Amino acid sequence: MAQRVSASGGPDFMFPSGIVAANQILDAAKRANQTATQYTVFFTPMVIASWQPIAEIFQTNGLAKSLQPSVYSVDLAKLVALMQAKTRWKDLKGSQAYDVNKSVLVSTTDVRKSNSGAMYLALAAYALNGNELPTDRATAEKVAKIATDLFKRQGYQENYVNGNFDDYISIGIGKTPLAFIYENQMLAFALTKPLLKDMALLYPQPTIANKVVYVAMNERSKRLGELLSTNAEMQGIGVEYGFRIADSTAFLRKAQGAKLNVDEKLGNLIDPPSFETMSTMIDVVTREMSQ
Repeated sequence: MAQRVSASGGPDFMFPSGIVAANQILDAAKRANQTATQYTVFFTPMVIASWQPIAEIFQTNGLAKSLQPSVYSVDLAKLVALMQAKTRWKDLKGSQAYDVNKSVLVSTTDVRKSNSGAMYLALAAYALNGNELPTDRATAEKVAKIATDLFKRQGYQENYVNGNFDDYISIGIGKTPLAFIYENQMLAFALTKPLLKDMALLYPQPTIANKVVYVAMNERSKRLGELLSTNAEMQGIGVEYGFRIADSTAFLRKAQGAKLNVDEKLGNLIDPPSFETMSTMIDVVTREMSQ
């Protein structure tokens, strides 16, 4: 989308999937001497779609805690350390329900092409940097190089998060024990289909709330941004697709109606790194992945 910004014009508005992409558009507009205005419309936390046997293995190994039925918190730093150590599922305590010989890895989309992949990179960088966001170029390059291994070892990665979620739904635990997705995908699924047996939602601690941002590229498109972000009916449409809005009770009613348990409080959230830092890390991973 950012590549479509030009001094001579372009689309009236853009509706990227997250704040990282929105910031790239705003940066491109600034360099093209264009005025762009962003509106945060909905948000959804990043979660790991998993399965009850996996959650119980994590509990046994001190990585996860039960928040309510089928909902767990996962210690981000411990999980990243486990993946860095190339731990295999069969080597974990109590792994009888999933004693396979492959490494513990979270399945993600391609960080070079997908916002959700960038969100995973941001969380991994936080854990790799001693539970601190990288703020300078040298640190960003260092942690991104280390994080690249978490992407490379996955093998093929989908370009879009829907493909990653589809693998989770259709193939199941055998291929996708851990899928990094947007929470709204799980609720959107639950609103139209019965939940699959043994589905579980894991919330990394901390996690990131991905903001869905509308970017107006001219004066006439600002009105739509104002409506999307403030109009109650428009906001309600977002909830129908599983997104959270400022009115948390509307979201929780929708989740309860779909019989999907969620983390109601979201008490441990971080922001992604700055635009410059994220760009540096994505550039490093892109370079390292091509070698």
